[in-house]
Amino acid sequence: MSQLSDRPGSDPPRKTVQISSSAEMADTLVGDRNDLLAEPTQGDSQAAIASPQLAQARFQQGIQLYQQSQYPQSRRILEQALADYRVLGNPLAIARTLVALARASYALADYLWALNAAQQAATLAHQLRELVLAQQALNHMGNSYRHLGDTVRALESMTQSLALAEQLGDRIAQMTAHNNLGMVHKLRGEYDQAVVHYQASLNLTEAIGDTALIARVLRNLGNVHHASGNYEQTVVYFDRLLQLLRQKATQAPSQGGDSQGLSRVLRNLSNACYALGDHPRTIDYLQQRLVIAQAQQDIRSQEQILESLGINYEAIGDYDRAIEYREQRFKVTRTSGNPRLQRQALNSLTAACLARGDFARVAPYAELLMDSQG
Repeated sequence: MSQLSDRPGSDPPRKTVQISSSAEMADTLVGDRNDLLAEPTQGDSQAAIASPQLAQARFQQGIQLYQQSQYPQSRRILEQALADYRVLGNPLAIARTLVALARASYALADYLWALNAAQQAATLAHQLRELVLAQQALNHMGNSYRHLGDTVRALESMTQSLALAEQLGDRIAQMTAHNNLGMVHKLRGEYDQAVVHYQASLNLTEAIGDTALIARVLRNLGNVHHASGNYEQTVVYFDRLLQLLRQKATQAPSQGGDSQGLSRVLRNLSNACYALGDHPRTIDYLQQRLVIAQAQQDIRSQEQILESLGINYEAIGDYDRAIEYREQRFKVTRTSGNPRLQRQALNSLTAACLARGDFARVAPYAELLMDSQG
């Protein structure tokens, strides 16, 4: 994503930008925030204290607070900067501050306010012929529309954002726009179009060489292929993501790696392999995930993984291993203190013993099951 400037009063080179009329109309908000977007009157007391130096200091403070993830404080300071710039009559600074406000509001999940600010920023950028600001504003508009459920306008805004990013030659902005378009097409069930945009985003991220961005797009590609039922490709992209995460952990062992991220990827891989009927690979991924869950002492994940291992060993006819893992599951549930999980584990274990024909083991487990039911 293109970075916001921390100098709202500076004047970069002007470029022509075309924005559709939808970017020129701001939705109406109610309350104090809407008042902040209005032009101040001559009698506004803010005029007595507003100065370029104070406005710029507030803008910079708002950006710094955003970078520190202090989003409510960031928005509050940026609102003050916006009011200052309204008094000073600096349209370029107003546009930049509105983009920053859109970003802070989006981080706060206040999508209507983010949309309002982004629309006004896009209108000003059009008037000022500021291509970078227009691209940023359209990006925020698209994301806000997506969260508000208006996928048609989301696609419109994001398509314009992509066109401007290409005109600018900004590969990060292009990557972001393609990724965002992929998300909207996936929401609409348009999986082929989503794959096209995600793949374009992946090509750009690989050219840039940012592993964090590559991981994000690989995850999106895996998810969209899973949603479309293309489990072969799901495995391809999640396996690439798995190798990338492991490589990152090897390169920075002091950071301990992203165990939660690895576990989620292994879960997605095991689910896809199970859907393909590839039980040996499913078992391999489940066992890798079990190691992580045990290291984290995650009882709930352990019992779920152990049950899945039992199911997959049954599927390949290895009933002894199926019973072994279900016995482990029962032991884990006993440490959980959850009677419902214990009963489920006993039910599963009893069924596995019956499937194996091991009737000598059925009786004690069945008795435990009856006792657990009171």
